[in-house]
Amino acid sequence: KKKLINKLKDFDKDYIRHTKKTHPEISEIIIEPAIGPLMNLLESNYNFHKLEELIKKKLDIPDFRFHALEDRFCEHLEIICTVLKEHGNLKDTFAIKRMLNLLKIDGWEEKIPMAYYLTPLRNAIKAMRDELLIMKKKGQNRCKYYIEENEPMHSLVIDMVKKDVTAQWLMGNSLKIDQICFLYEVITIVYRSPLKDKLVNKEIDIVDKVIPMLATFEALLRIKNIITLQVEEKLKEKRSGLTDGETAPAEEEIKTDPEEESKGESEADIDKYGRKWIWESYISENRKPDWIEAAEMLRHINDHVIQDIRDYILIQGFNPKIQKDRKVIAEKVEALLTASEKATTKEGKEEIEVIKKKRSFELQLRPPFVWNFFETRLDKEEKLKLQSKFDTKEAEPTEEESTEDKPYLINPNADPEA
Repeated sequence: KKKLINKLKDFDKDYIRHTKKTHPEISEIIIEPAIGPLMNLLESNYNFHKLEELIKKKLDIPDFRFHALEDRFCEHLEIICTVLKEHGNLKDTFAIKRMLNLLKIDGWEEKIPMAYYLTPLRNAIKAMRDELLIMKKKGQNRCKYYIEENEPMHSLVIDMVKKDVTAQWLMGNSLKIDQICFLYEVITIVYRSPLKDKLVNKEIDIVDKVIPMLATFEALLRIKNIITLQVEEKLKEKRSGLTDGETAPAEEEIKTDPEEESKGESEADIDKYGRKWIWESYISENRKPDWIEAAEMLRHINDHVIQDIRDYILIQGFNPKIQKDRKVIAEKVEALLTASEKATTKEGKEEIEVIKKKRSFELQLRPPFVWNFFETRLDKEEKLKLQSKFDTKEAEPTEEESTEDKPYLINPNADPEA
């Protein structure tokens, strides 16, 4: 068997040598131009794969070598995609280098909305490249003369490009990445609230009313948080430069200029504070001062009321009759709490009852019953749940404090309009 295999391999080599020597004109004019691009891709993919294997072994590889082989691979795959678009079933636009750069974004695996779209793209690229390695191993004589007839390579390239188009549309630049992650946070609030079933069923009030309102409000809070940080920095600078006898300026003396704040953000500011204008290109320039004024007003509103505005927006997802009957909303919130995993055990049920009693008491210290701010357990949970990168000191949640997958228990009495 081994001798037969060796003989067949020798025959393959001799046959290629024979065809080139016997029909140089045919080989040069017809065969090479047609199948040459595919052979180039198989070779560049193989070389790039071998280099990646060395990198996985943590060998010291010069950067220029990696970039050179990657560029060569991208160049050859672009040619094949062009052939498949002109003669095959590839319909979508493609940019191979840009596609590979998407997978180089730091930390995308940890960001759920990004991982949801980039993981299938990574798998599609791997499947296509694995097929190229198989074709390389089989040899040139097993490849079909018409590139578009080489299956499953043709189908795998189409699938890869389709997934890339979706990923580029959603995460093609840093602004899009910030927007999709921001929207995920907004929708997560709705998902963990009593409106979860309505969201899953894509009810019109949730999609067309609650999510747009909540996305707008959370964007305002984002601007508010950044302005607050900037004001605190200015205060710190002024106080550090005081001499003996000088009075420290109050926060009210630090004025924000809506026109100045409406200007574009530098990359340095985005890295330092986060993106202020998350809806850049969705908000007209002449409306930005209005957003700054609204965010400035939120800076001087009771924290309870800010939380209740969010809860009040969520309440709009219920039908008008339930919105008026706050007892029904309270029951839905309680049902969300008792549906947790802890409620399935005896100890869990007892713990849930304790939480319900504490919650009932603490809700009496919130608007519309009391308008002064009292920091309660609910407020600490809220801060931990919605803590963002704008915080100057990010507290690491303990196992008991972790809010991941915890229900969002809205205040059934939330009514900021009162």
